[in-house]
Amino acid sequence: MSRTPARTSHRARSITLLALAASVFACGGDSDAAPGTGAATPSVIALTPADIGEARLDTIAGGVLLSGALEPARRVMLKAQIDGTVGSLLVDRGSAVRQGQLLLTINAEGIRDQAASSASAIAAAKAGVAVAEQRRDGSRALYAKGAISELDLRAAEAQYEAAVADLVAVQAGATSAQESASRTRVTSPIDGVISERQVQVGEPVSNGGQLLTVVDVRTLELAGQVGVDVASQLNTGMSVEFTVESRPDQSYRGRVARIDPEADPGTRQVGVYVQLPNASRELTAGQYATGRVLLGAPRALVVVPNVAVRMRDGKSMVAVVADGQIRLQDVTIVTRDEARGLVGLSSGLEAGARILVMPGSGLDHGTQVRVVNTSTPNDSGRPPVAPVGEKN
Repeated sequence: MSRTPARTSHRARSITLLALAASVFACGGDSDAAPGTGAATPSVIALTPADIGEARLDTIAGGVLLSGALEPARRVMLKAQIDGTVGSLLVDRGSAVRQGQLLLTINAEGIRDQAASSASAIAAAKAGVAVAEQRRDGSRALYAKGAISELDLRAAEAQYEAAVADLVAVQAGATSAQESASRTRVTSPIDGVISERQVQVGEPVSNGGQLLTVVDVRTLELAGQVGVDVASQLNTGMSVEFTVESRPDQSYRGRVARIDPEADPGTRQVGVYVQLPNASRELTAGQYATGRVLLGAPRALVVVPNVAVRMRDGKSMVAVVADGQIRLQDVTIVTRDEARGLVGLSSGLEAGARILVMPGSGLDHGTQVRVVNTSTPNDSGRPPVAPVGEKN
C-alpha cells in the first residue's frame, strides 16, 4: 500500500503554517499589503509616550560646566633652606597667620657663628681702610713738600686700595653669612592659614625638607578641562555660577581666572581655572562644587533636550514625529545649558513640535511610527511591539 498521500497531506499542512507565519511577520503592525501589489507594507516602529518629547519656548542661558574639588587659589609649601634642628614652633594646623609673621626657628649654631664672625671682620676691615686712608693722605702732603719720593706715594695709595678691596670682600662674605643666618627664621610669605605641619620642636631638618604649608582660603579655585571648541568661547573674567554639594540650594558667583594657552596634545582638552571669592571663609577647601561659566545673558528660545540632537554630515538634526512618520529636521544651535541638559535653537523647530527624546540610529527620515501603550495588549490581541531602545 502506497504512503504517498500521507506524505503529501503532511507537506501541505507545513506549507500552510509557514505561509501564515510569514504573513504575520510581514505585517509588523495593523496594516495589510496593498491590494493587487503583492508587496509587504513597510514595518512600523512602535514608540511609547516616554519616547516622545516636545520642543518648547523657554528662557535659557548658555553655560559650560566644570566640576571638582575647590582648592585654595594660593598654596605655599615652606621648606628648610639650611640643616639644623627645629628650635621653636609658634604655629599649628589651623593657625591664622599674616605675611612676614615668624612661624618657627631652626637652630644652626655654625651659621650663627659665621654671621657673628663676619660682623667682627667687617669692623676690622673698616679700621684698616681708615688707617690706610690716613697714610695715603699724609703721603700726598709730604710728597707735595718734596719730603718723600713718588714711589713712596704710590705705595701708600696702593695700600689704601688694598684695604678697600679687603673691606668689599669681607662685606660680601658677611652678606652671605647673614643670608644663611636669616634662613634660621621661617616667616609666612602670605596672609593665610596653616594647613599642614610636618615637624616638631627639636626635630632635625635638612635643606629642602618640608616644614609647613600655608594656604589662602579667601579665594577658592576649581580646575577643569573643556574641549578645544568650547575653550574658544571662553575668556578670562567671564562670570561663573557655583553650586556646592553641601549647599545645593545656594549659588555663588565667581569668575574665569586663567585659561591654558594650548590644548593637551593627547586629550585635546584645554585647562580652565575658575575662582570663587571666600572672604568670609564660609566655604571650606576640598568641598565638591560645580561651576557654570555663563555664556551671555539669558534669552527666550525654542529648547529641546541635548540628547534629542544628533549629528549627520556635520549638521545638527532633530527627529520630529509628525503624521505617523519620522522627519529629520535640520536645526541651528545657538546656546547650551549643560546644567539643565538643554540646547537653545534659533531655527528649525517651532514650539510644540513633537520630537524623539533619544533618536536611535535606525530611525531615518520617513520611518513609519506609531505610539503604543506597552501596559495593555493592542487591538490585534498580539503582544505589543517592543518600543525603541527596548528588547523583547
